[in-house]
Amino acid sequence: MNDPLGLYEKFSRLNFNVGVRHFRAIVRGRLGDLPVGSFGDTPLHERLTQPSPFAQTRPEPLSPDPTIPSEVHRCGFNMAEWLDHILGPVFGDAFRRFNDECHRLSCHLQGFTARSHVHCLKAALA
Repeated sequence: MNDPLGLYEKFSRLNFNVGVRHFRAIVRGRLGDLPVGSFGDTPLHERLTQPSPFAQTRPEPLSPDPTIPSEVHRCGFNMAEWLDHILGPVFGDAFRRFNDECHRLSCHLQGFTARSHVHCLKAALA
């Protein structure tokens, strides 16, 4: 997996930087260790100009959790796409519906903030 172009051509709906951390979490069965911020949108041209994370020797820096409701929802959508590819459409669709419901709550329920949404997404992966 030294060529990120091949990964993004094969999975064209992935809108985030897929890193070693994502694959390691799958292999170890510890998806709850993934930071929600690591699923943030990154334009394709930016992803392709960065060096492959699989060729790096240093660990990837942790991405901060998003703080804006729309960003959290977008990260949740990207998480659902990832689960769709690695575990199957049943898991991806269920996670997508869960994320949409959390986003609805964050829009309509005053006490349910973006931080609450992030905590729910993390708990769903654990």
